[in-house]
Amino acid sequence: MNNKEPEYYRALKLKLIVITLIVALVPLAILSWRASLNYQRQYKENITSEIQRIARNRSDVINFFLEEQRSLISIIIKLYGFQHLKEQKNLDVIFSAVQKKTALVDIGVLNERGKHEAYAGPYKNIVFDKNYYEEKWFKEVMFNGSYTSDVYLGYRNVPHFVVAMADQDREWAIRATIDSEIFNSLLKSSWIGESGDAFIVNSSGVMQTRPRSGNSGLTAEEKALLFFHEGTRVKEITAGSRTYLYATSTVNNSQWLLIVKFDMDKALASFFEARRVERWIAFISSLVIVSCTLLIVNFLVNKIELSDRIKATYDEQMLQTDKMAAIGQLAAGVAHEVNNPLAVINEKAGWMQDLLTEEDPSGIKNYPEYEDAVKKIQLHVERARKITHRLLGYSRQVREVKVINIVDLVKETSLFLEKELLYHKIKLTTEFHGYIPAIAINSSEIQQVFLNIMNNSIDAIGTDGTIRISVSSDSEQIVINFSDTGPGIPADVINKIFDPFFTTKKVGKGTGLGLSVSYNIIKKMGGDIKVQSKPGEGTVFTILLSLKQYRSAMNLIKN
Repeated sequence: MNNKEPEYYRALKLKLIVITLIVALVPLAILSWRASLNYQRQYKENITSEIQRIARNRSDVINFFLEEQRSLISIIIKLYGFQHLKEQKNLDVIFSAVQKKTALVDIGVLNERGKHEAYAGPYKNIVFDKNYYEEKWFKEVMFNGSYTSDVYLGYRNVPHFVVAMADQDREWAIRATIDSEIFNSLLKSSWIGESGDAFIVNSSGVMQTRPRSGNSGLTAEEKALLFFHEGTRVKEITAGSRTYLYATSTVNNSQWLLIVKFDMDKALASFFEARRVERWIAFISSLVIVSCTLLIVNFLVNKIELSDRIKATYDEQMLQTDKMAAIGQLAAGVAHEVNNPLAVINEKAGWMQDLLTEEDPSGIKNYPEYEDAVKKIQLHVERARKITHRLLGYSRQVREVKVINIVDLVKETSLFLEKELLYHKIKLTTEFHGYIPAIAINSSEIQQVFLNIMNNSIDAIGTDGTIRISVSSDSEQIVINFSDTGPGIPADVINKIFDPFFTTKKVGKGTGLGLSVSYNIIKKMGGDIKVQSKPGEGTVFTILLSLKQYRSAMNLIKN
């Protein structure tokens, strides 16, 4: 018997499944996780690099634009001088020439007292009579030589900023108004995506351009960016549930701060969608791996269990063979030891019978009783001799092929079960049809098959039934039928009865090996065994023994 319990195979399955899944899924999960992190980091680095490049580029463009306006005013001052420019017609000609190629809204020539000497532009009626002497910007330009204002509405009530420059001797100055809308057009190309933004603020955080979002000022988180620095810096800020990337760069000689804003959540939406798809793919792949692992492990462990059971069956058969060999040796010794005294008893009983025949029956008292006693002695001696002969014949497990008669073997096997049949009130009938040829076969093995089938029939019938054995033959095979009047075999069970360890008997009543061993013996002999049964109508086992194979065996024996 296979001494490995079902728990052993369940534990083996569990171990193999766990090890296989760990080997297969853990590297896959780690690889997927690392790939996702690397891709996300690389994606963020690319976005950071791009937004930094955009901020640097726009900063350079704006600085170039402002420097271009200062250079233009400086050239006008150096080329024409105060006396030429204070003439209105001369200033109109110059303004008309440069307005087409610049963003100048108007231009004015101021004397050292802050009064206009000449003005060219659309707001002459509003600003020409204004005196800027006390204005901070006028004092600064007369002191430093140049000035660039923040964006404001001023007298014009239109967003603009002023670029002013004084002559070398600080005796007069030119004040030019520039439309701040030019900044908005320069920054639009910095809007990344649907929610990207770019704007300019001064050192106080006041908007110098119109942001895309329409906000009039910085948020509390964005005010932390008001740090004027060299070069371009990038910082990630979380506002509420959203994350933004900000790139900052100073412009206008660090007077203003350019801020480029990028919505990281929207930018990473495609990444998260791709990662979601990747996780679904990984999940489905994991399910496939788990399913395949379960199927393969179940298949392999079931094969191992079946192999162990088959091995246990063969071990059982070998053990039985050894036991029967030992019994055969014991039986041989017993038969020898018993047959000798039986021979003496039989001889003396015969001698006593001879003596009785020589005597006059009328002269011996109780003569009939003596004669009957002698006959009974002889009868029981013969019975004992037959028992030892049958025991010796059944127990001798000699693995050799010899010529036997199936009819004699059926009769001999029936005698073994005579008492058990009588005890269960079961009638045994035998039928032998026509000529049954002798065949070369292992008699002990075929007798074991007959006993297994008949024992199963006895167990199935219980009491009060019939077992019928019929033997017939044709030119190809010998057919042996064992039929009984038992309850029959259910349809869902009949295909399993030849499986090792399958039994319908109560626990402890059967091992499930009898029919399996019988099946293997008949198949090894080149024959076949079949079963037919209907619940309530009994069961028929049919053994087919091929004559071709046995003729060849008999020829070998003769040779």
